[in-house]
Amino acid sequence: MIRFLKKKAHGTRNLVTQIADLINTATAVERPSIELSIPTGMNSVGINSSIFDKYRLDFVNVLHTLTQNEMDVVLFLRYKDVFVTFHTVLYDAPYNCCSYIVSYNSKSTHTEYGQVIVFFKYREDYYAFI
Repeated sequence: MIRFLKKKAHGTRNLVTQIADLINTATAVERPSIELSIPTGMNSVGINSSIFDKYRLDFVNVLHTLTQNEMDVVLFLRYKDVFVTFHTVLYDAPYNCCSYIVSYNSKSTHTEYGQVIVFFKYREDYYAFI
C-alpha cells in the first residue's frame, strides 16, 4: 500500500486517493472520439490561371510524357495533412515559414532540394510539382 502525504492548499490528502479521484472523474466524463481530417488540397486554382503562366508549359509537358490529360488534374496552392499545412511558391498570402522547400532522394541516392511550385490532384492522389 502506498502512503504519501503532501501538503496542499486545500489540506493534506493521501496522494493515492487524489489519483483515484482523478481516474474516477476521467472515466465518468464521456469524451467524444477525435476524427483526424484526411489530407486535402486547399486554394484550388485553374491550370489557365495567370499566376501559373511561368510554369504552365513545363507542367503540361511533364503531364504529356506521363500520358496524363491536363483536364483530369486539379491544381492547389496549399496542401493540408492533418495538422500541417504546406505552401507553394505561388501562394501569395503572408506567412512566417518557407514550407514550400522540400528535400528528396534522387535516383543516385543523393539528397536534393527544391521548391514546390504547385500541388495537384490526379484522380484520388495528391502530388507536388517541384
